[in-house]
Amino acid sequence: MFSLRSFSMRSVLASLAIVLAGPLHQSQADSPFTPLLKQVPPEANVLVMIDSEQIRRSPFSKKMAAAQGAGAENSHIIPRQEISQVLMAAKIRGFRDSMVDWQTALLQMNVEPSVDGLAANYSGSVDTLGKRDYAVLPYGAVAVSTGKNVLAVMTPPDRQQVSRAIQIVNAKYPAPLTEYLEAASEQIGGATSAVIALDLSEMFTQSQILSRLSNSKTFRTPPIDTALAASFLASIEGFTLRISFNDDAKAVLTVDFSQETLDMKTWGKDLLLEILSNNGAYIADVESWTFSQTKNKLILEGPITAPGLRQVFSLLEFPTEVPSEYQPGAQLTSEQEQQRTSTATLTRFRATEKLVADLRSDDRARTGRIGESALWFDRYARKIETLPSLHVDPDMLQYCDDVVMRLRVQATYYRTASSRINQESSQPNAEFWGYFNNYYGNTYGVWTRTESDQTRARRYERAGSASNRAEQFQAIDEDTLAIRRKMVEKYQVEF
Repeated sequence: MFSLRSFSMRSVLASLAIVLAGPLHQSQADSPFTPLLKQVPPEANVLVMIDSEQIRRSPFSKKMAAAQGAGAENSHIIPRQEISQVLMAAKIRGFRDSMVDWQTALLQMNVEPSVDGLAANYSGSVDTLGKRDYAVLPYGAVAVSTGKNVLAVMTPPDRQQVSRAIQIVNAKYPAPLTEYLEAASEQIGGATSAVIALDLSEMFTQSQILSRLSNSKTFRTPPIDTALAASFLASIEGFTLRISFNDDAKAVLTVDFSQETLDMKTWGKDLLLEILSNNGAYIADVESWTFSQTKNKLILEGPITAPGLRQVFSLLEFPTEVPSEYQPGAQLTSEQEQQRTSTATLTRFRATEKLVADLRSDDRARTGRIGESALWFDRYARKIETLPSLHVDPDMLQYCDDVVMRLRVQATYYRTASSRINQESSQPNAEFWGYFNNYYGNTYGVWTRTESDQTRARRYERAGSASNRAEQFQAIDEDTLAIRRKMVEKYQVEF
């Protein structure tokens, strides 16, 4: 499942974008995304295109399917066969939830989607606008079919969104995208199977950037002319992310400027990593990527792992588990019902287990920003919460709800700890003459400077967060062992 949420998009999109290998010469007229691009509202400044069909054909996808299976645990990377292309668009004014005006996901299907089936799959409901049915999903979205094989999923979840989607698809002359997004839309094709682009033109003023740079770790040492850097960074046009899938997945992150770049060899990568981290979009893979710059671009490029891909796509959370066949009144034997429930339950369990494993393996709160860890725990909790629930065993749904609760408890702990750290002074305490005892019991005096209140609070809060994190994962492990035993006994299938 994909989505543009809270950056959930907010983050990766918010901070940066990834571009992949090689120049592309395919015209938009030849693109399989052309029909979907015509349905994008003209005020969009975020664009995501994922060629699901192409990803599934790649050696990377086949290798992953052979090694791990092609179940829901990998559906965040390898979409279901029913999905051909995914296009998402959004209008944002900043990277907080309150600054996301609207979001739309357009799914090009290989089959005709069922709005009733979608609502049932996510425990939603069906409403009607004129003669058209649309699904109301419990996680803050509405979905309507805008063509025989096209499904639009939108937030905020109101009838006006449905009405606008219908009006756009019926428009005789669709309005064009911004120049930056238009250029980004032409970059998909060839080896590139995913593109994420964010048009940042005129989004930030030079004074806003200067204010942020004054608190930047990157600009503390070595000394950098912050006024000059702010003037340059204010000329940013946008970020573009492209991902290619061959034997492995590779990514290139490109940041475009309207003026010639400064010499950023010594600090450019550190600044980009700090921006990603501050916006909850940091991915461990980026640390190993190569930094370069051209006349008006900054570029980070390198390999991206399966966990890294799941992190990237966790920023995209619209439902894409769209059942093509839905038979609410189907008569099944007890054995068939048992098999259906067993399959749905096992699928959800494995997807939850994989997401928890990815989250567990990445503990940046020990060395990075605690507030960023809160974003990732919230993000993964939502992904687990919005997995399909149709035909899933009630005990498994309860287990998943408990996992979500524990992840959100930890996210709250991280946010509270981050708030306590930020409330403390970052200024070192004054020097003083202190008396100390050495190993042999001798007393000596020395001038020393105590650490700042903020540094001391950071040490304490990180230790407390690590302890609480371990407790939450231990509780999840115990619950996982219990539910696995219960499901194996009940369905005679290895969970």
